[in-house]
Formats: sequence, C-alpha cells, structure tokens
Amino acid sequence: MRLVPSSAATNRPILADGRFRAGQYEAAAAEFHSLAADPKAFGAAEFMIAEFLSAWHAGRRDSAELARNEARLVDHKWPYPLFGYLLDRTDETALLLSLTDKWAICEAKYFIGQKNLLEGKTDRANRRFKEVVETRPYDIPPVRLSTWYVRDTKAQ
Repeated sequence: MRLVPSSAATNRPILADGRFRAGQYEAAAAEFHSLAADPKAFGAAEFMIAEFLSAWHAGRRDSAELARNEARLVDHKWPYPLFGYLLDRTDETALLLSLTDKWAICEAKYFIGQKNLLEGKTDRANRRFKEVVETRPYDIPPVRLSTWYVRDTKAQ
C-alpha cells in the first residue's frame, strides 16, 4: 500500500526532515533551500538554518550563504539569534542567556548540540541533546532528532 500525501506542500518539511535523519544531507539541504526561498514565509528562518546544518553535515560549511540568508530576513524574532551563534558572532552561553522563552531555550540547545557535533565535540553535543529530550514533548522535530542522536549514539 502506498500512502499519498494530502498536500505535497505541507509534507515537504517532513520529507526534508526525513532526508536529514536518513543521512541524505545533500538532498535535505536542497529541499530546505527550496523551502527557505521566500524569507517572509512561515518557518523560513528555520529552513535556512536547517539548510546550513544539512550542508555542513555533507561537508560544506557555507557561512557566507547563511549570512546572506540572515540578511534576507525581515523578522528578527526567534530563531533569529541562532544566526549569530552559528556564524560565530556569539557563544552558546551568551545565546542561552539572551533567551527567556523555555521553548526557544530548548531549541537553542538542540542547535548548540548540532554545532558541537559538527565541530567534533561529541560529549558536549550528547549532553545538549539529552537536555533537549528531557525538556520538550517528543512530537517536536528538535526533540525527535535529539532522541535519535542519543538513542543511536550519533553524538558519542
């Protein structure tokens, strides 16, 4: 039996997330790039960050592209502060201290874990992923991915 999605547009983020989880980082980066095409669209900032991380996992850390995407954003609310962290303009302590919303803090810890993992700091990454899993409901993508990293010991 083949399931047909009710809306391809609605399911594109899920497909991109699945490609990321499957280790298909180039395909995930391309899909996230397409999803981030309109900087005013809902979730555009998250898709820009996901594209950056997918490409980095694939061996291409394109900070210049992330900076260009950051400049395109019109809304500087969450997750905008992540751009400064991922572009090495601020450290993780300053990022976390700048946040007051518990969900933003949880998501920030996930992205800190991703950056730590990509920089080869696996113990720190795993610690952050565990903090995410302990904080948030399972049905949120950062928690699902953190659970996957912790369970499959990707960060160890």
